[in-house]
Amino acid sequence: MRLTPKDLMEHNICNMIVYEPTGCAHRHCDEMIETLKKTIVDEINLLKEKNITDYLSSRIERYDKLGVFREA
Repeated sequence: MRLTPKDLMEHNICNMIVYEPTGCAHRHCDEMIETLKKTIVDEINLLKEKNITDYLSSRIERYDKLGVFREA
């Protein structure tokens, strides 16, 4: 199975794509660290604004749409 970030977004599996700096993250560590830090802090701030019960319900509903796992 080959899933790209675009596929994950289209299937509502991930919330966003965090892009690497031009020239790859391992070559521009400081820039990548700042990008990730900003993204994580922004997401935490958004979560703080949400009602926990509504948020958990929306997460359960979202993951229920992904499918069902059954043991054989």
